[in-house]
Amino acid sequence: ALLVDGRPHSSIMQQETDALQTETTTEDAHEHEHNLNELNTLKNRLEEEPDVNTQHEDEHSPAEHVRHTTPWKLHSLVAKWPLSSCLFFCSWFIICALLVAFVPNLLAFSNQVPFYIRDNQATQNSNALTAGQLDASWQLRTENVAERLQEAPAEVSLTLLFRGKDGRNLAQAKYLALMDEIEDTIKATNGFEQYCKRLYSGTMVNSTNDASYKCARQTSLTNFFDASFFKPSVDRSYTIVPSRGNLNNFFTPLTSALTDGTIDVTSKDYSDAFVDEIVSYWAGYDQGHGPSGQYVQKYYNGEAMPPKFTYQFNLNGEPTNFSVGNIFAQLAGKNFAGETPLDTQVDIAMSIFSFGLPLEGYTSSSDNTDDQQSDIGQWCFDELHDVFLEFQEQHADEIDFYWQCSNMAGYYTSTLLLGDGTFIIFTFLSVYLLMIYNTGSLWLASAGMAMIFMNFFPAIILYRYISWQSYFGTLCVLAMFIILSIGADDIFVIADTFAQYRTVAPHEPLDKRLTATLKHAGKVMATTSLSTCFSFIANATSSFPAVYTFGFFAAWLVFVNYFSVVLFYPCVLAVHDAYFYTPNLKRGWCFSKKTGANNKRCCFADNEKAALDSELDEEDRGRPIDKFFENRFYMFVVNQRNRILAFTVILFLIFFFFAARLEPDPNPPAFFPEGDNYAEFGNALGDNYAGESARQLRAEIVWGIEGIDRSGTDPTVNEDIGQPVYSDVGVSFTAADEQRYIASFCDDLLCLYSDYDCRYGESLYESLNIANPARYNDERINVVKCFMTEFREWVLTDSAARPNRSEIEDTLEDFDNTQALSVDEFDDCEWGVFPVENELCVLLLFTIWQSDDL
Repeated sequence: ALLVDGRPHSSIMQQETDALQTETTTEDAHEHEHNLNELNTLKNRLEEEPDVNTQHEDEHSPAEHVRHTTPWKLHSLVAKWPLSSCLFFCSWFIICALLVAFVPNLLAFSNQVPFYIRDNQATQNSNALTAGQLDASWQLRTENVAERLQEAPAEVSLTLLFRGKDGRNLAQAKYLALMDEIEDTIKATNGFEQYCKRLYSGTMVNSTNDASYKCARQTSLTNFFDASFFKPSVDRSYTIVPSRGNLNNFFTPLTSALTDGTIDVTSKDYSDAFVDEIVSYWAGYDQGHGPSGQYVQKYYNGEAMPPKFTYQFNLNGEPTNFSVGNIFAQLAGKNFAGETPLDTQVDIAMSIFSFGLPLEGYTSSSDNTDDQQSDIGQWCFDELHDVFLEFQEQHADEIDFYWQCSNMAGYYTSTLLLGDGTFIIFTFLSVYLLMIYNTGSLWLASAGMAMIFMNFFPAIILYRYISWQSYFGTLCVLAMFIILSIGADDIFVIADTFAQYRTVAPHEPLDKRLTATLKHAGKVMATTSLSTCFSFIANATSSFPAVYTFGFFAAWLVFVNYFSVVLFYPCVLAVHDAYFYTPNLKRGWCFSKKTGANNKRCCFADNEKAALDSELDEEDRGRPIDKFFENRFYMFVVNQRNRILAFTVILFLIFFFFAARLEPDPNPPAFFPEGDNYAEFGNALGDNYAGESARQLRAEIVWGIEGIDRSGTDPTVNEDIGQPVYSDVGVSFTAADEQRYIASFCDDLLCLYSDYDCRYGESLYESLNIANPARYNDERINVVKCFMTEFREWVLTDSAARPNRSEIEDTLEDFDNTQALSVDEFDDCEWGVFPVENELCVLLLFTIWQSDDL
């Protein structure tokens, strides 16, 4: 079947048939009848065959698609009552929003990102230990003891680190003055006295806090440059062996301010000579070589080094020896005088401000301790964060300055997220403006944005009660950007399809146009939504709680968005068509004095649409964008398909080549940018001071815990780890053999650095890579923390481990054990001996030891 002169061959055949009938009036009737029958037969056959051109038009013409569409009942109702239908669907969003707002414990909001695998053996072991520690949590009993405000030391402090740029020596007047400057600023900050560690000078009167107090002096390197701070550093006439004279002449509040935290250090001398004298003293303090023994003079290169300061003090009537460690080196970093005692370079310095509990509004130091310490972090951030930033920027060319205080980093993180939230506003605004431009309607754009945000409420309900997830963290919030793009795309598709059908079939009923729009655009949106939804469902199979909760929530969000677009948004289109559509204007939202008569001008451009000729073919009524893709772009793709495919393959191969060269980052993702204080503080502390850092592993050895019971726990909540499973075999430390075994085990760990032999061969202990205490201020406890060896040291050396009957009775009263136990039951205890025999004796000493100021 062909077109002849632009007309269908069937119409030409009809004309030829009519002409032939006229010419045969003079011919023979038989021939006439024969020819007429043939022509009629041909005509009937052609009429029975479908016209290919007409069939093509019926199948692909948008106008014919609308014309032949049977409207759905729902769309007939929407077309009849557009506003009521829109409000009806809105009511479902509102109901879901009310459920989310008022159902208690619907979601557990958290800024923690649970990236861990709970079933991993290492995680189970670690959680089992933590659960056991929580189960056996011990706190000093304070309910029977009246506490004054901020008298008990808090576990958190404000720590400052100063590091010289390019290896500069901080032991110089200008850098010491900078330390004084920021420390004085902290002490003068509003509210400092409401959080500082208080040292009271009087006794408590009627259980009130009216006794006078002073804030404890900060621990700082600058204090040492006052001659009255530590007298032995400027007067080395003290004896090497412990003596009562050393205590009376060198280590009392009158002679050394170090012994009294209330004394202000105001006579600091930063002259080069004095600074060199103090730093040289501490660099050589108890360093060098000499005869074996505790109290002997040591030398380095023939020069006598300052001996360790020792003194003698009576405890419970018995003389006890004490010594002062290198407290200057503890603040100057582990590299201070590390290679030679003649090296007086100070690369880094630390200052510490102590805080006290209980704070105002709390009954005791054990009352909501976490909340009290969080309040301290809040004060640090509110009052000091900006001050520290300004100080850091002012002196960035001279020193690196870092700080940390309680959970100050958490408040900083919240501020960063809030600041980043302002950029979200620009994201939403840009999408909103793009929707206005694309749809040409404030109503369509505003309702579309509202729909996208309202999708969250049904998605949360489905996420909570079908997926049975309550964790709602950072990744779930980021799903907002995903649904913003998907929702906007779906709105563009449905609005554009509806506008196309309205252009080519303006006189067709609204319900037909709505149904035709959903039949066409609904399939496209269903395909894209399903593919995206299944992609997120694949994430729900992850072992990481942060990933699978995100997968569940994002999948529900896409699911809800699709049904919102196909159910709610047609109502929005109907309301627009009934109340806002301006067929004669390009932009109906232009209403101002400058638009001219009938709003014919908009944004300095012509706003009037050219009237369509009712006689125009339906193809000519198409929008310019439709004509472009139909007539130009399509032909370009068809004609250049081979070149386009070749270019795409080449581009893919190039990208594949570079993608294959990518390697996974071995480091965890950094939350803070490089150079940020909260990103650098931990590294600066771990690299320069004895303690834990990213390069120092901590191994914990536990007796008595077999595993952990996670039944009834939520894997998305970091703190909900479960309950410890204790060993069926009784594990204790009250028997003498048990005490000896644990202490020997701990001693073995440091046998390579001790004067006794290793029990199982040195190669075994070398393979453990246990650190050398010499690198950590020569303190064994900085490398191996073992409760039994510390208990042993206390039992053997401390007079408090030799309680008399009165002290035993006081201890029993403090712990309400006077009815169950009597003082007489401890008569057989042998004090000052390790291991301790008799279970009651062990428990009594352990109780006294724990109650001491650890």
